[in-house]
Amino acid sequence: MHFKDREAPERVMAITTSISLVVFATIPIYAAAVELYRRPSGHVAEQVTAYALVAVLVAGTVVDRWRTRSDRWGRVNPWYSQFLLAVSVAIVFVVNLTAGGAYGTYHILFLLPMVIAAVMGDVTMISVTWVLSLVALGIVTYVTSDHATDTMAWTLAINAAAWAGAAAAIHLTVRHLISALRVSEAVAELATAADGVDRWPDDLDTCMPLLATALMASSVTIFAGPAGTEPEPVAVHVAPDDGRRPPVGEPSDLTEGVRRALDADAAVDIDDATFVPRRTASGIVVVLAATGRARTVLRASDMSTAIISAQLIAGAVDRVSVIGGLRLEAITDPLTGLANRRGMQLTMERMLGHAARSGEPLSVAMLDLDHFKDYNDQHGHLIGDRALAAFADELSRDIRRQDLAARYGGEEFCLLLPSTDLDGATALVQLIRSHGPGARNEPGPRTGTVTGIDSFAATRLTFSAGVAQWDGHESGEDLIGRADHALYRAKQAGRDAIESAC
Repeated sequence: MHFKDREAPERVMAITTSISLVVFATIPIYAAAVELYRRPSGHVAEQVTAYALVAVLVAGTVVDRWRTRSDRWGRVNPWYSQFLLAVSVAIVFVVNLTAGGAYGTYHILFLLPMVIAAVMGDVTMISVTWVLSLVALGIVTYVTSDHATDTMAWTLAINAAAWAGAAAAIHLTVRHLISALRVSEAVAELATAADGVDRWPDDLDTCMPLLATALMASSVTIFAGPAGTEPEPVAVHVAPDDGRRPPVGEPSDLTEGVRRALDADAAVDIDDATFVPRRTASGIVVVLAATGRARTVLRASDMSTAIISAQLIAGAVDRVSVIGGLRLEAITDPLTGLANRRGMQLTMERMLGHAARSGEPLSVAMLDLDHFKDYNDQHGHLIGDRALAAFADELSRDIRRQDLAARYGGEEFCLLLPSTDLDGATALVQLIRSHGPGARNEPGPRTGTVTGIDSFAATRLTFSAGVAQWDGHESGEDLIGRADHALYRAKQAGRDAIESAC
């Protein structure tokens, strides 16, 4: 036995118990007023019993509210709510026994507990209430109709069918209404979460549970990849097992559905799975795959929700692309394509943290092209820009993947060299000096061996360099300052030289 809205029974109980209080507290008052109008009532004891049951219902409702709000008791027990419904049936039972009037006047009141059970409970709660109501009605009919068995049988048959039909209609309507409300809330929250995605696919973790709720699916998988290629799964979410959904397969089992959706360029349904493709403005293809879906009678609405959800994810992809491009522009030098000073400072912080944790060396090299102002004056700024770009290409070729080359400003460049000591950094700078723009040699080991083509000398440009190794305590600014001071000494020594920091 459980509530329809098992994720928020407190909200359901707050509504249904309030309705119960109003309805069942007024039933004896209504019956007494009618009987008093028709004739003086002689059933004082029975009426006291009815109001005593009303008092039990009120007290049980108060306790129910306290249990709901108390951290000690936690969530509401549906069996406790079933007890309150049984008390409600007892109230109607007493009213039917004590009230006079035409035969069956108050039989309709037995439908009220059925309605409340149908609104808040599952099939078990409805069935238990239905049986209790029928038993009470049978006793009332047997007693008030002078023990007429045939009358009792017909009354039970007619009311059993009517109550069951009404409860089933209410049960299904409320269940679909709750599902629709939950889906609407999930889609609204998904729109907010998708708008906050900054990193792909890491930030999708906040979107995946909302997708599963919005699509009423046991699992949701997002496939993504460049247009023209087969998309790969980038995020998977499996909803908690509630015993009502089929088992979940591997993402590899969904590839056929993904292909069919891409070939059709439209959403497709395959058994209990839905596949929705979306092509983004950034050239990425996204396919939303939802399996183990709990279908509703509104199939068109189900598909619309899936399409909207896929569109929100596709919008997140474009958002990430734009944000990533803006961030890249913010830390990239537009002329050389190397990191700018801001990008270098951000990377320096990460490298210092890694060096502090691992104990590995970290070195910095500052390089400055010699007499570059004269070179610009002689050849023009356009040629000067080409020389800077060519030198940047050379740096990029000679450093390792984990290293960073940055344009520090003007004709000055900086190399961040993790896991490299002072000798290794000096050897690398020596290697760069031996190469020139256009050289395609792979960087050799950092031993100081000179390999490559000295074509850079043909441009009549040389550079001076200062190298420093992190002492394990200084800040990034101090480390660069020491390397820059060594560079100044190389300039003072006649340029085209390398100096190491003390």
